[in-house]
Amino acid sequence: MHRDSLQPIRDNGLYDLLDIPASGLEVADGVRLVPTHGHTPGHLSVRLTGTVRNALISGDSLHHPVQLAYPDMGGVGDVDPAEARTTRHHLLTELAGTDDLLLGTNWHVENLRKSGNHMCRGRERIDLVPESYSGCSMVITKMRCSSVYG
Repeated sequence: MHRDSLQPIRDNGLYDLLDIPASGLEVADGVRLVPTHGHTPGHLSVRLTGTVRNALISGDSLHHPVQLAYPDMGGVGDVDPAEARTTRHHLLTELAGTDDLLLGTNWHVENLRKSGNHMCRGRERIDLVPESYSGCSMVITKMRCSSVYG
């Protein structure tokens, strides 16, 4: 992957290295890079702030929708499983009770069908409501699991 995807960018001087503080770094109006440690070194998610609605592009910090109900469940690619777990809990706590759009990068429509329309954790429940314009974009609706995440 490095040789065919990243090396040409580097060879042509088309990249900038950024020092991202823990609070994130705003790279354009309404676009903030947020460190989401644990999956790979330097992993980032993207926080989008809009005039009507906000969104979080989770990247690989959330691999599958089942992690909404079971954030302690890791992925095989997490280089630091404990940090990845902490990151997932932090993201879910941050999103709980909001109407922010959660864009799960690896969440394919087939994964959602296999997981069902909601996932339960004990008597708490997280509802995933598909946005009408995209099968992969999900809204965490006022996570009825706020007692679990905060």
